[in-house]
Amino acid sequence: MKKLFGILLCGLALTAFTACGDDGTVNNGEINNKGLIEKSCDDFEEISGEQQEFKVTIKTDGEWKARLSQTKFVSLKEGSASGAEGESEIVMVFTENGSDAARSVTLSVTVGNNKSVTVCRVTQRSIFAKGTDAQVNREFTWRWMNQNYLWNEDLRAAVNSAPDYDKPYDEFLDYLLKSINTNTMDGYWYPSRTATKKEWVYYSNISRYAVGGSASVSSVTRAGKTQEMGFGAEIEPMMFDYSGNLYFSVLWVYPGSPAAQAGLKRGDFIGKINGSLITERNYEQLLIAFYYPNNGTKMTFSLCSYDFDKGAASYPEGSDKEVTTGYYFPTPVVYYRVFESSDASIKNKIAYLVYTSFDNAYDDDLRKAFYLFKEKNATDIILDLRYNGGGAVVSSQLLTSVIAGPSCADQVFMYYRYNDERMKSGGWDKNDYKSYNALKFDGGAANSYGFNFDNIYIIGTYDTASASELVINALHGIDRKITHVGLETNGKNVGMEVITTTQPLNGYMYSFAPISFQSYNAKGESDYDDGFVPDIKADFSNIVPHDWGVAYQNGDDGKIYYADYIGVCLDAILSASNPEAAKGRKVVGASGAYSNVRKLQSPRSVIRHRNMYVDYVAPEDK
Repeated sequence: MKKLFGILLCGLALTAFTACGDDGTVNNGEINNKGLIEKSCDDFEEISGEQQEFKVTIKTDGEWKARLSQTKFVSLKEGSASGAEGESEIVMVFTENGSDAARSVTLSVTVGNNKSVTVCRVTQRSIFAKGTDAQVNREFTWRWMNQNYLWNEDLRAAVNSAPDYDKPYDEFLDYLLKSINTNTMDGYWYPSRTATKKEWVYYSNISRYAVGGSASVSSVTRAGKTQEMGFGAEIEPMMFDYSGNLYFSVLWVYPGSPAAQAGLKRGDFIGKINGSLITERNYEQLLIAFYYPNNGTKMTFSLCSYDFDKGAASYPEGSDKEVTTGYYFPTPVVYYRVFESSDASIKNKIAYLVYTSFDNAYDDDLRKAFYLFKEKNATDIILDLRYNGGGAVVSSQLLTSVIAGPSCADQVFMYYRYNDERMKSGGWDKNDYKSYNALKFDGGAANSYGFNFDNIYIIGTYDTASASELVINALHGIDRKITHVGLETNGKNVGMEVITTTQPLNGYMYSFAPISFQSYNAKGESDYDDGFVPDIKADFSNIVPHDWGVAYQNGDDGKIYYADYIGVCLDAILSASNPEAAKGRKVVGASGAYSNVRKLQSPRSVIRHRNMYVDYVAPEDK
């Protein structure tokens, strides 16, 4: 058997078999009589120039010892230089090849009293050599783009079915995406389509990570919750004046995280870190230190109170919060509650849920929120998706089903339209959306809660995308009335099926998410690639955040200002159902309240924006 473990791409094994030779050597996987029964490698292997481990599995009929022809740039990992009869693993550890030339090493084993036998010869290319990523480009990226990309035929015609495989893996994907101009739904303008300076960012993306590491799209399966190490908060740099000093505004804190345990909360302003002011010169380094710390790192955050009239910050006694990094669960269910009035004439009980991504590992947290809403007999709901850029379609299906209620049972949640070749092979008519592959609402989840909300309000902004927009479109598809408050959404009406390698390619693991389907609701509607226009437009993008649940603030002029989108939603709901109770409130827009507030772009925000618009479908979800 030539391959004990072939390279697996989404469950497809590339395995070959050969016959045994009789010349005392091992040729193309053929086995001789020197004690080596099976091996997982070819006689000649080629790997990239990066530092890496190369693993070989062997099977012998006795005890064995391994030997390398030289050890200048490669060594045998501890514990893999010898072994007993049976199946064993040999791990070769290569240093980075920073020279201009390739280099080779021969691995051999001696079994019992037999003579040494060659297992394989491994050639490591230079990191500067062309074609370092040719294998992954040819066998992984191009293969899946050619088969599954929504515009695969246009792509194939543009590159004449012979792409330039010698590019680095990320540049190769970029080159493919830019080869055609029909894939206008694959991407978005960052930071927004109306910004003076903007960049087109593709949704389709590929990432690689070390063997034993984790993918950037780590929750594509139904695996359990994964802990992260850090402080456990999302922060954003803001400038309130022209002094050159900056402040980190806390956007949200993950429940149970080190930041939460230290008392940090949304709306806090961090003016100093470890006693030093935050400035335009050091804020990027401080952000990197905040988001990518070592375990056990301590930071002291000095929380300030900012007087916008005087343009100065003050630090009250006890404002320092010392936080040590630790492990926490990054649940996307960051806040939920039910708004109830002390006025007996107001019967509304308004559920409020802040949900930052669709991660099916945390669907149980989502259910807990709705158990509370059911216990409190919620009559209306405000779903806050302002920061939600997408995620698992199955979680979007669950959330939408619960909100829609029992009336959605047996109705279509969404249709999938693939490229024409896949449509034909699946027996679907590309011109008839009703024939597309369909996903139904989760009737069981809808019936278990039995909600029939009087009002469904959704807070959405340009950062609201993908699986979040599926919620809006799916509810439109079954004629459930919703009110969208905020700004136009991102406009991602396409999605991905994420493919991950299960064995290394060129010494790395890869996660690839090409756009592979367009989504339609039960009515066949999918025309929101420019985003959903809000029913009630409100812009709080340049307003400093308040803690979750704060709807209004009192102004020095005696007027009541909206503190957030929540206030807009609450007023709209209460004005409709309790016109008398709403008469006494004079609420004015707060768009000009803090005209000097300026948000700054940071490395973290760019990373978060570029990676957030990933929605995916696991095979078992369809």
